Amino acid sequence: MAEGRLTVVAHRGACLVAVENTPDTFQRALDLGSDVLETDVRSTRDGELVLLHDATLERIAGRSERVDQVTWAELSVIPVGPPEAGARVCRLAEVYPLLLDRVGTDKPGVAGQAGRARLLLDIKPPLTCATLLARSLVDSGIQERVILGVRSVNDLEAVRRELPQAQTLGFGATPDVEWALADAGVDIVRLRSTWLDDATLARARSFGRPVWVIGGGSGTAALIGGATLDELLSYRRLGLDGVLVNDPALAVQANAV
Repeated sequence: MAEGRLTVVAHRGACLVAVENTPDTFQRALDLGSDVLETDVRSTRDGELVLLHDATLERIAGRSERVDQVTWAELSVIPVGPPEAGARVCRLAEVYPLLLDRVGTDKPGVAGQAGRARLLLDIKPPLTCATLLARSLVDSGIQERVILGVRSVNDLEAVRRELPQAQTLGFGATPDVEWALADAGVDIVRLRSTWLDDATLARARSFGRPVWVIGGGSGTAALIGGATLDELLSYRRLGLDGVLVNDPALAVQANAV
């Protein structure tokens, strides 16, 4: 297949084989050959940056508490995912070593090595942790390896003030919101697979920036980030630049065809 290679973005880590947004799933995603780890950032009541998609613990832990209403001490002892997994909530800082361990080698084509392993942060609204996030990334020394995902132009402006050197990606809820984010200057345009048609692709490409896609939802897979091999190959044929996917191994396989 002559089409270009897809950037493989592990959606919430390799969440088909390990509990989403946990240290184990991020390590597995890198071992499988992911280029980027995608995760969701929220703040606890006492200002700890943690990696959880939902605002509450209902889906991941069967509890009703809101993440922003509990302290890290309270959250850290709550098991998440299936009981047999023995998983726990991950703090943002726990991901940094996974990336930093891969700095310092320039072997081309080695997944997870220097210049390849990056971190995409879906900053969940309301955006109240931008200053904390900027301080954490700068102190860790990985701010230039991070892509900040934003959902509104106001959020884009906020993260630019705090981290002007970081790349940004649009997580628009609709095409119109995504176009507004692209007009405002996000570095990467993100589409949903359910939006894909000739007109939408043409509009996305008109900004002259990489175009990534995420599958699932109301499309052919029930889970956001789901994709079949045929779908991944179709993304390559369409000339898309990257894919957010729950099964990084399948995306790596699609790139090898």
